[in-house]
Amino acid sequence: MRSAVAVVTAIGAAVCLTPLMAAPAVAADAVPSEVTIPAEQYALDDAATLISAGDSGVLGGTYQGAHRNYQSDFRWIPYADGAVRAIPHDHFHYQAIGTNSDYVGLYGNDATGNFLVELRDMRDGTSKTVYLPPYHRLGGAFSDTVMTATSASAPGGEGRYLLTAENGKTVTRRVTGFPDGAKLPLAPVYRNAKGVLSSYELEGAQHYFWLDSSAQARPIGLSATTEAVSTLLTGEKVVRLLKDGTVQVWGLTADTRPEREFHIASQKGDHLLGVLGEQALLARPISAASAAEKKAGVPGLIPQHTRW
Repeated sequence: MRSAVAVVTAIGAAVCLTPLMAAPAVAADAVPSEVTIPAEQYALDDAATLISAGDSGVLGGTYQGAHRNYQSDFRWIPYADGAVRAIPHDHFHYQAIGTNSDYVGLYGNDATGNFLVELRDMRDGTSKTVYLPPYHRLGGAFSDTVMTATSASAPGGEGRYLLTAENGKTVTRRVTGFPDGAKLPLAPVYRNAKGVLSSYELEGAQHYFWLDSSAQARPIGLSATTEAVSTLLTGEKVVRLLKDGTVQVWGLTADTRPEREFHIASQKGDHLLGVLGEQALLARPISAASAAEKKAGVPGLIPQHTRW
């Protein structure tokens, strides 16, 4: 599968994806309705997906099972020079966790079977390790903080937790702020470097909450819907693309209506990468490389399931 990055709007658009690429200077009355970025400019060698983007570079790689040799599976690509650098790791660290920062999380276990996340700072090469307590399951990470979840059968009952490494030890804090009766399944998590957006269930309905390093869950007004085909947390905004082509922009607030919304000519498989005004930046599937292209070594584009 190949995909093109396109800016789509009802009235025209200019492209902007910073810091990965510079926006071309285009007059407001002469912008195209769609911009496609050539594959060869943003192909990642031996990497199936972009996992996360930080302030100084991006994390790419593959999610694999424990039967593979992982020494070449994860990549760090600095914005400064674009050089693809392998992230060394042993077979115990088998999954890369995006943190939307310059920390790369490597999830796995030690020789005794204890689950852990090594948080490696790609700016200076230092690292610290967070160990998951018994009954905890990994729920996500942001910056150098790991979020975990426990089920109702755990000694402390159902809960969400934030784990950090401090002075060589793992510090565990239970997340508070959920309403009485809330159920806390491991729902999809959207993150930036400051926190995560996730959800809980209450009286059969899904509700979203924002969680940062305060360990205090803050319910927000974003409504749950089965019509969403792509959701993106960008800065302090939640952007959602619906099946009918409606793009909604929500704040991380208690407001129960989006701040604004607009319509685009979307296609099946479109994946949100960002917005600029009333313009949506999308990853859009295009036809697979032909046999001649493959023989000639033409690289494929970043897959449509790329996450930022």
